[in-house]
Amino acid sequence: MTVADAGATVVARPGRPITLTLAPTNVGNWVRPTTSNAEVLRLDSVTGGYPSKQTLQARFSVVGRGRSGIMTTTDPACSHGHPACAPPQQQWQVRVIVR
Repeated sequence: MTVADAGATVVARPGRPITLTLAPTNVGNWVRPTTSNAEVLRLDSVTGGYPSKQTLQARFSVVGRGRSGIMTTTDPACSHGHPACAPPQQQWQVRVIVR
Protein backbone atom coordinates (compact mmCIF):
# COMPACT_ATOMS: atom_id res chain seq x y z
CA MET A 1 0.00 0.00 0.00
CA THR A 2 1.09 3.58 -0.64
CA VAL A 3 0.03 7.13 0.26
CA ALA A 4 -2.62 6.87 -2.48
CA ASP A 5 -4.41 4.14 -0.48
CA ALA A 6 -5.20 6.47 2.45
CA GLY A 7 -8.79 6.01 3.58
CA ALA A 8 -9.24 2.77 1.64
CA THR A 9 -10.82 -0.44 2.87
CA VAL A 10 -8.71 -3.50 2.06
CA VAL A 11 -9.91 -7.11 2.11
CA ALA A 12 -7.15 -9.52 3.12
CA ARG A 13 -6.74 -13.23 3.73
CA PRO A 14 -5.06 -14.95 6.67
CA GLY A 15 -1.45 -15.89 5.98
CA ARG A 16 -0.91 -13.21 3.31
CA PRO A 17 1.34 -10.28 4.22
CA ILE A 18 0.40 -6.63 3.86
CA THR A 19 3.21 -4.26 2.89
CA LEU A 20 3.26 -0.52 3.31
CA THR A 21 5.57 1.85 1.42
CA LEU A 22 5.24 5.55 2.29
CA ALA A 23 7.69 8.12 0.90
CA PRO A 24 8.53 11.21 2.96
CA THR A 25 6.23 14.19 2.38
CA ASN A 26 6.76 17.94 2.42
CA VAL A 27 5.46 17.98 6.03
CA GLY A 28 7.81 15.29 7.36
CA ASN A 29 8.41 11.60 7.34
CA TRP A 30 6.12 8.85 8.57
CA VAL A 31 6.38 7.39 12.08
CA ARG A 32 6.20 3.68 12.91
CA PRO A 33 2.69 2.48 11.95
CA THR A 34 0.32 0.89 14.45
CA THR A 35 -2.67 -1.42 14.20
CA SER A 36 -5.97 -1.16 16.03
CA ASN A 37 -6.36 -4.93 16.50
CA ALA A 38 -3.27 -7.07 17.16
CA GLU A 39 -5.40 -10.22 16.97
CA VAL A 40 -5.92 -9.51 13.25
CA LEU A 41 -2.68 -7.78 12.14
CA ARG A 42 0.85 -8.07 13.53
CA LEU A 43 3.59 -5.59 12.63
CA ASP A 44 6.61 -7.71 11.64
CA SER A 45 9.16 -5.17 10.43
CA VAL A 46 9.75 -1.47 9.81
CA THR A 47 12.59 0.27 8.02
CA GLY A 48 13.06 3.95 7.19
CA GLY A 49 10.57 6.54 8.31
CA TYR A 50 11.13 9.19 10.97
CA PRO A 51 13.75 10.27 12.02
CA SER A 52 15.51 9.20 8.80
CA LYS A 53 14.76 10.72 5.43
CA GLN A 54 14.19 7.29 3.92
CA THR A 55 10.91 5.83 2.71
CA LEU A 56 8.98 4.01 5.43
CA GLN A 57 8.57 0.33 4.62
CA ALA A 58 6.51 -1.90 6.91
CA ARG A 59 5.33 -5.48 6.73
CA PHE A 60 2.31 -6.84 8.56
CA SER A 61 1.22 -10.45 8.99
CA VAL A 62 -2.49 -11.24 8.81
CA VAL A 63 -2.86 -13.46 11.87
CA GLY A 64 -6.61 -13.69 12.39
CA ARG A 65 -10.03 -12.92 11.00
CA GLY A 66 -11.85 -9.70 11.77
CA ARG A 67 -11.22 -5.99 11.32
CA SER A 68 -8.25 -3.77 12.04
CA GLY A 69 -6.84 -0.45 11.02
CA ILE A 70 -3.32 0.54 10.08
CA MET A 71 -2.43 4.11 11.07
CA THR A 72 0.55 6.46 10.93
CA THR A 73 1.25 10.20 10.89
CA THR A 74 4.07 12.40 9.68
CA ASP A 75 6.52 13.85 12.16
CA PRO A 76 8.51 16.85 10.93
CA ALA A 77 12.01 17.09 12.42
CA CYS A 78 11.52 20.78 13.25
CA SER A 79 8.77 19.89 15.74
CA HIS A 80 11.55 18.53 18.00
CA GLY A 81 13.62 21.75 17.91
CA HIS A 82 13.68 24.71 20.28
CA PRO A 83 11.47 26.52 19.63
CA ALA A 84 9.41 23.82 17.98
CA CYS A 85 7.66 24.51 14.71
CA ALA A 86 3.98 23.75 14.36
CA PRO A 87 3.44 22.49 10.80
CA PRO A 88 0.39 20.37 10.10
CA GLN A 89 0.77 16.63 10.43
CA GLN A 90 -0.48 14.36 7.69
CA GLN A 91 -2.43 11.29 8.79
CA TRP A 92 -2.66 8.00 6.90
CA GLN A 93 -5.06 5.19 7.69
CA VAL A 94 -6.62 2.17 6.01
CA ARG A 95 -9.24 -0.30 7.23
CA VAL A 96 -8.46 -3.99 6.83
CA ILE A 97 -11.12 -6.69 6.76
CA VAL A 98 -9.88 -10.26 7.01
CA ARG A 99 -12.26 -12.98 5.87
